Amino acid sequence: FLYFDDYYLLPGKVNIQTLNTKIKNGSVLDGSDKTTLGLLKMADVSIEDLSSSAGYEESKSKLEAISNTITDQVFEYWTQNKELDVEIDIRNDPNDTAPYNNGNNLYIRIKNRRHRVTVPFSQRSKGFIWFFSFMVWFDSVKNQLHTNNEIILLLDEQGLSLHALAQEDLLKYIEHLSENHQILFTTHSPFMVRSEKLFEVRVVEDIDKAGTKISSSISKSDPKTIFPLQAALGYELAQNLFISKNNLLVEGPSDLIYLTVISSLLEHNSKVGLAEGVSVVPVGGADKVATFISLLAGNKLNIVCLLDDFTDERSKQR
Repeated sequence: FLYFDDYYLLPGKVNIQTLNTKIKNGSVLDGSDKTTLGLLKMADVSIEDLSSSAGYEESKSKLEAISNTITDQVFEYWTQNKELDVEIDIRNDPNDTAPYNNGNNLYIRIKNRRHRVTVPFSQRSKGFIWFFSFMVWFDSVKNQLHTNNEIILLLDEQGLSLHALAQEDLLKYIEHLSENHQILFTTHSPFMVRSEKLFEVRVVEDIDKAGTKISSSISKSDPKTIFPLQAALGYELAQNLFISKNNLLVEGPSDLIYLTVISSLLEHNSKVGLAEGVSVVPVGGADKVATFISLLAGNKLNIVCLLDDFTDERSKQR
């Protein structure tokens, strides 16, 4: 069992000689050292490969191969910005502060193809740095721990710095990890819950006079405990409502039932019913129409609104 509540971050700059000396002397490696070695493992190179002297063309070819390998692996899962590339460079800088002024340094930079500029890895967003570092570490977790034993990963509140869509990317990577390791993770985020896999979810509660209990039953659970599950289902339901290019907004579920039944009767009698590809969306009352129109209009969808009472002042305003 391996428990993680703190996650190592990858540095944007590493002094190769210092790291190599630590390894040869058997010194204790810190988190940044370990993630750097994980990055090299991901690229299938060793610290010795980076330390060896070679001509410009050979060195350039090797660095480009490393950069391409890492870019392909990271952006297979990170979908928030596909205009990025990872660039690895090695050079010395005698004007830098110690230990970076002694020998070659490994630099990690991120190139934005849209703006045609590179920035140091450390200047990217906190979420991107965390996601990149998480992938680098866990991609070679067995190698990092020098074990061939089967391991169970216990992850506590991972991805707190990621926004909702990036958390979906993290879930995809965790599913990839689960092909080789059993994984248990805790979360309060509804975006870290797969609504189609609620059977995998367990709720954890601190019950009075009984202590901490873990259960697969949510029917008797405290509302605060199951809130992330409710939010996950609500988000999934909202996403599935807006699945077509053409949407007909109605006030409530009864309007949806009337229109669906009448349309079916018309079609049964060889007459024209509702057009295919139109989603009838009940919004929950005339006062909520404007809100739904704002939500849908931002996605460049076609919207028609059906209100049944124009004598209502609220309907006139809409």
